[in-house]
Amino acid sequence: MPLRATPEEASQAWREGLGRAGPKIERGVDRVTQAPGQKAAAKKTAYVAGVQAMADEWARRVAAVPLADWQQSVKDSLGRITGISDLKARKYSDRIAPVFSHMNSIMPSIDSMPTDSLDQRINKSSEYQRKMAAYKKRTGG
Repeated sequence: MPLRATPEEASQAWREGLGRAGPKIERGVDRVTQAPGQKAAAKKTAYVAGVQAMADEWARRVAAVPLADWQQSVKDSLGRITGISDLKARKYSDRIAPVFSHMNSIMPSIDSMPTDSLDQRINKSSEYQRKMAAYKKRTGG
């Protein structure tokens, strides 16, 4: 079951984690072995029907970005990416608060389920997933 935290605590953890993530993001970028634009271009047939008329132009443009250029672009943006966590922490906390509220409302019934056997633990997990899947995002925010 999920750890219990307030939206503010989760937001703070997210902010701190993203703030320290620069080196990890950079290592991840270095492990990419194919330019993401070229990989995306290979999925041309899955492109949304509404923009089908632009699919060839899109493929040409994304495939034109060499891996090294993409990697350098991401690395050059790391300061902005990690710094934005300071600016967005309150907004993030506000956005996840309804999810935490829903989670907290379902946890008493989930916590009361037995976990003595593998099947009971699977049922408990499934029930949690079903109840979380039933959450509907509030509109207007």
